[in-house]
Amino acid sequence: MPTTTLSNLSASDLAFDGDLPVIPSGFGLDQSWFGKGRTALTVLRHGGIGEILHFGRQAMPMRTFFRAGSPQSAWGKVFRLCLLVDGTPWYPEFNRTRLYPHGYVSTCSLAGVRIEHELTVLDDAVVQRVRVLANPRRRTLALRLVWHGGCRANSPNRTWSAWEPLGAGGAVAAGALDRFTPAECRAQIDRKRHQVRPNFLVADVARAETQVGVALTTAARHRSFHGGFKHWLDGAPFADEAAAILAFAPERAALRRRLGVLRRGCAEACTGARQGVERRLAAAPRIAMPDAPAVASCMANVPLVVDALAVADAPGAYRAAMHDYWVWLDLFFNSGSFAYSNDPQALLAMLRLHRGLADRRLGIPALVTTRMQPYLGAAWHTQCLFITALYHHHCATGDHAVLRELLPFACWLMDRSLTAEVGGCGLIEGAGLPDFPVDQDGHDLCSSGNSIHYQALRALARLARTLHQADGGARWERLAGRYDATAQRCLESFRRVFWDARQGYYIDSVSSRDLSPRRHYPVFAVQWVTHWAADLIAGREAAVAGFLARNFTSRHGLGGMIPGWDAGFPGDGNQIQAYYPSWSEAFYRQAMMLAGRRRELERWFGDVEWYWRQHAMPEGLTLDAENEGFTLDNPGCKQAFAGQAWYGVLFRSILGLEIDHEGLVLTPTGVRRALSVRGLVVRGRRIDLALSGRGGRTVTVDGVRQRPGRVRIPFDRLAATTTRISL
Repeated sequence: MPTTTLSNLSASDLAFDGDLPVIPSGFGLDQSWFGKGRTALTVLRHGGIGEILHFGRQAMPMRTFFRAGSPQSAWGKVFRLCLLVDGTPWYPEFNRTRLYPHGYVSTCSLAGVRIEHELTVLDDAVVQRVRVLANPRRRTLALRLVWHGGCRANSPNRTWSAWEPLGAGGAVAAGALDRFTPAECRAQIDRKRHQVRPNFLVADVARAETQVGVALTTAARHRSFHGGFKHWLDGAPFADEAAAILAFAPERAALRRRLGVLRRGCAEACTGARQGVERRLAAAPRIAMPDAPAVASCMANVPLVVDALAVADAPGAYRAAMHDYWVWLDLFFNSGSFAYSNDPQALLAMLRLHRGLADRRLGIPALVTTRMQPYLGAAWHTQCLFITALYHHHCATGDHAVLRELLPFACWLMDRSLTAEVGGCGLIEGAGLPDFPVDQDGHDLCSSGNSIHYQALRALARLARTLHQADGGARWERLAGRYDATAQRCLESFRRVFWDARQGYYIDSVSSRDLSPRRHYPVFAVQWVTHWAADLIAGREAAVAGFLARNFTSRHGLGGMIPGWDAGFPGDGNQIQAYYPSWSEAFYRQAMMLAGRRRELERWFGDVEWYWRQHAMPEGLTLDAENEGFTLDNPGCKQAFAGQAWYGVLFRSILGLEIDHEGLVLTPTGVRRALSVRGLVVRGRRIDLALSGRGGRTVTVDGVRQRPGRVRIPFDRLAATTTRISL
């Protein structure tokens, strides 16, 4: 199948000589997103900033504060940095540009002056810093920051104040006041009443002020031209380094303090951001792929992107994507990737946060406001992802204290979910995927949601037995028996109710009132969140994999979400037509692995490379035509749980590694690609894995060849130093 490899704007030009991508010359990308916590921005091919987002205390739709008029044109300036060399302005140019999730570091020579320049996004600020590497003619150097007044993001609900001086040093500030009327707030609530999922009948933040400040680390002079049409902030001469700073704060005094801190210590902040990346790379497993360095780089960057989306002032809170969105429960979908990336502590923080956010009536919210209050509700089966995440944390750590802390809440969550069980069949009512499910009306039994529910029941039963074994007493054993019995009913009903023998696949949903089927066939029918998902397709692997391969294998991933011949296509005209790695990758690739379809399994390498060469972990790619793929839906975007889905595929489907409550389970996959993973840490033990690329069907553990087929290594058989596994 031929593929389209380039954007329709221009070629991307990334090199992969290590974990972090490098652009040899020029910026080399049409657009890429960078961010940290609450703040994010785009850099465009011409080297300037295209858009700046900040999630402060305001309503979520008001996230954009500055935007250039066109991503192709360099005319609109959004805090564009110039270096004045003997009074002549130059834009920094790009050579050997190293890309980080939070920005870049590059070098260039301008008028005989060699500099390093970097862009660093912090949780509440953007720093553009210049360091002088060589100035043999002792040229006079200064910074200028240029921005157009028209690049402010305007809205009927936003009022901007004029730029005005902010204390000594030449800094300037402006305020954005975002307000929604009582009628607009009531309209938000009224729209929620008609959605198919349970919801919190509250409005988003009605009123908030955001202060924006601009400063240089040198003394500066602000000039405004033609009534605020354009602004310059000109700095005093410097010898070694200087920086321009854009900062956000909820009120003017806090902004003044923050700019003061950054003016004195922005070099340390920039260096600290890079060192944080280096520490995370050192802590994560080291992944090498000799014939696929771009894919190895992408995998190395998945934990970095997740870290970059952590909200500094709310431990356990992660924005869903670099390019948009606030704190959703999305990262629970592929929570096993936290274990694979040696970061179960981050998962624990997320579990604790969402337990604290839970409402006694509606449970864990799907989305919170910028003030961390519940905003959108989630179906009960989706909330069961909390339980599978707790299971993954326990598998990785064996921490009984955490089980004692969180298992009571997990049981409450499951018991609350089981109040939605229909007719004692083990299946629970609730709308499924995607955001606008096809032909679901609020009286639904859905395959995707009940696949999660089943796995959560098994996980909860296992965790309860673990505490029973550790602490004794009858309570946990009694609960484990009840959850296992319900899981068995759920499994039997799932395989009977959702299976379409004629298609050899599972349908999306049935009516919870009379079990009448809605014959739609989604790529996400099973959410593969634990190894227990295999029970749902046991004995049907070949049929399921064949259906997935025929209907969803596309040029750049998997899609759309239902086949084009399905009566529900194109559904909402958006997600239903798209490739969404987050909801489709784990099921598709694992089905291919279990069915022995190596060709479809190995397509993962090409799919991941195509996106990462454009510096993207895509939210989605909408497939309106067979040769879709001239450019991404949002070039350079990075969605955390899309990257986590790919990361899980690498370990579970390509390497064939599961981490369960008893140890490691290794299944030869037949993949003919050489790769290695060094430094996976499970329960304090280090594991190195190597895939030979010869497609063998045996596993070797510490030099001892095992019997062909699946191999289990209990935790107590892992070496005290390093267990070496080859496949």
